Amino acid sequence: MSGSRVEHRFAVVMCADVVGYSRLMGIDEEGTLAALNAVRRSLVDPTIVAHKGRIVRAMGDGLLIEFNSVLDAVRCAVKIQNEMPEHGAEMPVDHRIRLRLAVAVGDVVTDGDLIYGQGVDIAARLESLAQPGGINVSRAVRDQVRDRLPIAFEDEGEHQVKNVAHPVRAFRVVLDNPAAAPASGGLRKAATTPEKPAVAESRASSARRRNGSPPPIRSNFIAPTASLADRRSRGRTEPRSRPASPTRSRRRGEDSSTDH
Repeated sequence: MSGSRVEHRFAVVMCADVVGYSRLMGIDEEGTLAALNAVRRSLVDPTIVAHKGRIVRAMGDGLLIEFNSVLDAVRCAVKIQNEMPEHGAEMPVDHRIRLRLAVAVGDVVTDGDLIYGQGVDIAARLESLAQPGGINVSRAVRDQVRDRLPIAFEDEGEHQVKNVAHPVRAFRVVLDNPAAAPASGGLRKAATTPEKPAVAESRASSARRRNGSPPPIRSNFIAPTASLADRRSRGRTEPRSRPASPTRSRRRGEDSSTDH
């Protein structure tokens, strides 16, 4: 490290790494290099430049990038991971290029165009903990962007980092990318609240009027009580049974006694 241009400063650092790079090279060395270069040319490098980033170092399967803004760094990482599935989609699954990304902030030491120090160590450690196709950020990064970007974070706990006295808490960026979601995560139907009987009956009546259907016959229908006029009408038509007269009863008794 030359002593003429060495300085300490605060930096926003992003680390990127190809998932399973050694395995991919063992399967198809030339094809892996060609696919990686194509992804860098078409997506990774232009996105870094668009977000005012600077590629500090390229190490075959990894990149070290510096940004002036935490917002720019996180936006860049999210855009890259969301668009990665579109690149190389025609390739077999076990041949595709996937990346792990991480963003951290911290003090760095510069030596010309190179940077070293705590910020780099934290970013490298968080990147090694990231899921394939995922993004990890430090707590300091999460705190600066969580109310300014429409993204969510999941706490991944604390982790030890070399040359850092205290554990560093990692947060995973929850991506909208369907490929990053668990394979078993099916869509769940939202629970619905049952309708009240009055509301259900109103809707059914409206449907019957539209279709011209007659209203249903209710099985629990109770016939109304007969009116007073109906009871009087039935009384006139039905014959009444009159009681026997006392005189006739006595005469019948006398007749029967004379017969005997």
